Amino acid sequence: MELDFNIQGLDRLEEQLVDLGGEVGFKSLRFAARKSMAPVLDDAKANARVDTGDMKDSLSIRTRRGKSGDTVVTASVGSFKRSVKNQDGSKRKISKQHHKVMAQEYGVRNIPAQPFLRPALDKNAAVVLGIFRTELSKAIARAIKRAGK
Repeated sequence: MELDFNIQGLDRLEEQLVDLGGEVGFKSLRFAARKSMAPVLDDAKANARVDTGDMKDSLSIRTRRGKSGDTVVTASVGSFKRSVKNQDGSKRKISKQHHKVMAQEYGVRNIPAQPFLRPALDKNAAVVLGIFRTELSKAIARAIKRAGK
């Protein structure tokens, strides 16, 4: 499940990203993408069905380098965690939950779909874009300040 955004009006930020260079620009974009997807993660966790709680605990934000020429960073919310911290600080392994996530999102033979990922993204799309713009601006300003030192 992928939703592409074409953000216009960020010409000045794009110029600054190019001036920063590849790796610094990538890190700034990744930081902004992770921050902007937080409301989607929160909604997804709030609407996920709870059995043992492992599925909800496995949900997180993942960012990756883009694979096509125009894509620099992709950000996803899904079942990516393999362990979680207990209240006492120790780590607990959780089994791979992606099959449960897919079954709940799309349904299976005798169980109807109970989507929670796509509705979370749809509900927060405008918020994601607003946070992305703000956080990217902050990340670029920090990178420029660091480069000036």
